[in-house]
Amino acid sequence: MIAMKKIHLALASLALGCLPAAGWAGETQEHKSVLQFGKPAALQQANEYYRLGKIEESLGFYDKALDEDMPKFMSYEANTNYCAALIEAGRYFRAKNQCKMAIDIVPWKWAAHYNLGVALTRLGLYELAISEFEIARLKSPQNVEITKALSDVRKQLEDIAPYVRKKAELGGLAT
Repeated sequence: MIAMKKIHLALASLALGCLPAAGWAGETQEHKSVLQFGKPAALQQANEYYRLGKIEESLGFYDKALDEDMPKFMSYEANTNYCAALIEAGRYFRAKNQCKMAIDIVPWKWAAHYNLGVALTRLGLYELAISEFEIARLKSPQNVEITKALSDVRKQLEDIAPYVRKKAELGGLAT
């Protein structure tokens, strides 16, 4: 009986387009199975390859998954995870665009903003990265990963500041 209540809760979460946070007190293997129900096979396979560190393989499955029609929350998941895989593969510009698509779908979640901040950092767009990390931190204030990334990118910006000023003094950049 209790397992059925958990399955009903999971189905209700799916119907509302929201998922309980990972590790919530009532989470069971049945709940995880229900959450996979209805998820496109390509998205499941992409997530599994990504989890196993097979990044190149995951990218092809994310492409396939995004071609499929799926609910908004699954599309957000696919775009956000695809962005993370693109970052791992060193494709930062494409990752940036993928993250923006995820943010357009579900702007109130932190993960796509965080991934966008990572992609922007790797592209050397530090000020834009700081903005995205700050948005992510507003959405998940206790997340130490976001706080560390924000601190790291501010340090990188500090480190290059003297070179930017010197170039501006020489007439190469406007300040």
